[in-house]
Amino acid sequence: MKKSFMIMKCSVISGLVVGAGLLSACGGTSVSGTVETTASSGTVSTASANAETTQADSSTDEKTLKIKDMLGREVEIPSDADSFACIGAGALRYYTYVADINQLAGVEKVETTWLPEGRPYSLALGDVSKLPVIGEGGPQGSANADALIAADPDVIISMYNTDPSAADQLQTQTNIPVVVLAYDDAIFSDVTYNSIALVGEVTGNEKRAAEVNDYLKSMESDLKKRAEGAGETPETYLGAINYKGTKGISSTAGEYMPFDVLNVNNVVKKEGVTGTQVDIDRELLITLNPEYIFLDAAGLSNVEQDFSQNPDYYGYLKAFTNNNVYLQMPFKNYYNNIEVSVANAYYIGTVLYPDKFSDIDPGAKFDEITEKMLGVKCYDSFVKAYGGFDKVKLGG
Repeated sequence: MKKSFMIMKCSVISGLVVGAGLLSACGGTSVSGTVETTASSGTVSTASANAETTQADSSTDEKTLKIKDMLGREVEIPSDADSFACIGAGALRYYTYVADINQLAGVEKVETTWLPEGRPYSLALGDVSKLPVIGEGGPQGSANADALIAADPDVIISMYNTDPSAADQLQTQTNIPVVVLAYDDAIFSDVTYNSIALVGEVTGNEKRAAEVNDYLKSMESDLKKRAEGAGETPETYLGAINYKGTKGISSTAGEYMPFDVLNVNNVVKKEGVTGTQVDIDRELLITLNPEYIFLDAAGLSNVEQDFSQNPDYYGYLKAFTNNNVYLQMPFKNYYNNIEVSVANAYYIGTVLYPDKFSDIDPGAKFDEITEKMLGVKCYDSFVKAYGGFDKVKLGG
C-alpha cells in the first residue's frame, strides 16, 4: 500500500563509501551515536542508523518511523511497511540477511538473468523470475524511477546513491522513501553492522539484524583469537580477484579482510600496495616470490589460460613449484559476499595456521556461515561451480 511521507532535510556528507561499484574500504568506530569512517579522501562522519516513531503529516493519522540512513539523511517511512525494493550492488544481499523475501516488491533484472552460483543470497532467494523488474542492475546499472513506481514498494533500499541529493531526487521522482545503505570491504566494521541494523529497522526485523551482527562479531573475535601468538606467517599473496569482470594472477589487494584479521604477511601490502583491488606488474610478483599464493576461484580460468601460454613464468614462482597454491571461493559478485569472505578467512587459517584451526572443516564452516546468515547451505553449489577449497595444480 502506498504511504504518504515527508522528505526530511538531509546532512551533506562526502567521502563515505556508499553505493555500487565503489572500491575503497572504510573502517569505523561508533562515537556518540555516529560512525567515524576513514576513506582515501580523509575522515568523515555519518550518523549511525536509528529510528524513532513520529506522526505523519496532519492530513493522516498514519504513524511513521523517522530513519537516519548511512548518508545521514532523515527519512520518514511507514511504520507498517511491508513491501520493499532493493537496488544497487549489495542492497538485496543485506536485505536477504535480515528480512522476509516474500515482501520484495520486485528485483533487478540481473537477479533473473545472472546465474545464482557465486552469490549465496541469490541461492537463498530461489526463483525470482516472476517478480516485477525494478531496473537493470549490474555494474553499469542505475535507479529506474518508472520501474520502481510501477512496483510500488513502501520503501526503496538503495546502494546506488552516493550523495544525499541523488537519493533525495529519486525519492522525489518516485514519491517513495529512499533509504541508503553502505558497504565496507573491511567487513568487520560499524559501516557493515549499522547497515544491517538499518535494514532491520526499516523492515521491522531488529531482532534478526542483531542476531546477524552478533554472529559476525563472534567470528571476528574467534578469528583474531586463533591468530594470536601464531608468529609471523609465510609471505603470502592473493591473486585473480575480480572487479567488474574476472581477472588474472596480477589482480590482487593491499587490503584484504581475511589477511588483515589473521595478521597474514601480505607481500604486496608490505611493498606499499594499497586498495582492495589493484593490478600489479607481473614482474613484481616474481620479485616478491611469495611462499604461499591464494587464487580466487572467479579468476582461476584466466590463470589457467595464462599458464598454458606462459608456463615459464609460473616456473619462477616457488609457491607453484612447491605446491603451495590454494583456491579460495569467489567473494566479489555484485559487491562483496560478506559470508564468503568470512568463510575464506577460516579456510586461509587452516592453511597458514593448521594447529590453530585444526578443528575447522572449511566446507562445513562455509555451510554453517551461509545457513546462519541466509538460511541455506551453499557449499555444494560452490563446489559444483568452482571446485571448492583445494590446492591448485596447473597443467596437471
